[in-house]
Amino acid sequence: VTYSGWDRTLLTLGISDPAFSLESVSQSAALTFMERGLVVDALAESKSGGVSVLHRKTNSILNASLILFDVSQDDLQDDGQGVVLHYVHSPISNGFGRSVHVGASLSYRWNTSAENTRFRTRPEIATVNDYFVDTGEIAGAERNGRLGFEASQVAGRFSWQTEIIAAQIHRTGLDTVDFWGTYAYASWFLTNHQRNYDFGTGKFGKLKVAAPVLDGGVGAFEIAARASVVDLTDRDITGGKEFNISLGLNWYLTQRIRLMTNLIKVVDVDRPGSEFDGLDPLIFSLRFQLVFD
Repeated sequence: VTYSGWDRTLLTLGISDPAFSLESVSQSAALTFMERGLVVDALAESKSGGVSVLHRKTNSILNASLILFDVSQDDLQDDGQGVVLHYVHSPISNGFGRSVHVGASLSYRWNTSAENTRFRTRPEIATVNDYFVDTGEIAGAERNGRLGFEASQVAGRFSWQTEIIAAQIHRTGLDTVDFWGTYAYASWFLTNHQRNYDFGTGKFGKLKVAAPVLDGGVGAFEIAARASVVDLTDRDITGGKEFNISLGLNWYLTQRIRLMTNLIKVVDVDRPGSEFDGLDPLIFSLRFQLVFD
C-alpha cells in the first residue's frame, strides 16, 4: 500500500524491495542485461516487509526503510529485522535528455541466524541453477551490515552505470567476515532513444519506444558491455570469487515487448574444494520479455 498525499513524500507499507542498490530498485523491465550483476544478486537486500518512506528534494532523494519481516526467495531468507537508508544526489533534468545519479546505501540487520545467513549467486543467468560462488550457512552469524555506492549517467543515446557493494557479518565467538563486489557497464542505442530515468524516484523505468513495431516502426536497438566481480571468500569462509564479462543486444519491439540476447564469459571461478573451481564457461542466452505492469 502506498500513500502519496504528502508533497514530495511517499509512504509504503507491506512487502517490497528495500531501496538498496540502483539495480535492485529499478524495474526488471528496465534492466539493460537479462540479470542483475553478480554482486547485486549476491549481496543487495532482498524483498521484505515493513515501512518505507521516500522524500524528494530538488537535487536529492532519501529512502528510509524499517524491515520487520522477510520473504523467502530461492530458498534463502535475509533473516532478522533491520534498517535501510538510500541517499541519491539526482538533480532535476535540465531538459537536454541528460541525467546524473550518484548514491549510497546503508543497511544494518540484527537478530540474524546462521541458517538464514548465506550469500550466493548464479553466473548472471537465471536458467542455470548452479551457484558458482556460495558461502553456505555462515556459522555464528548474529548481525550484518552492508554498504553500497552507485553512479550512473545518461547522455542521449549513451549511458553508463556502476556499483560497489560490501557486506560485513558479525559472528558470535568467531572473527568478522567481509565480502564485496562491483560491476560497471556502458550501453549505446543504435536508434534515437535513451534509457528512461525517473527523476522522482531515482530509478530506471521501461523504455519509451518512439516507433513501435506494431505501429509499423522498427522499435529500438541497444548494445551493451559489462564487467562484474564478486568475492565471497574471507577467513574460514570459502564462498569463492567470480569474474564475468558480458555483451548484450536488446531489441525493444514496443514499450512492453523486448527480445534480449546476452553473451556471458565467466573469466574465472576461484573456489578451492568446489566442483566449480576453475570453471570458465561461455554462456549464450535468449529471452522474449512481455511486461504487464
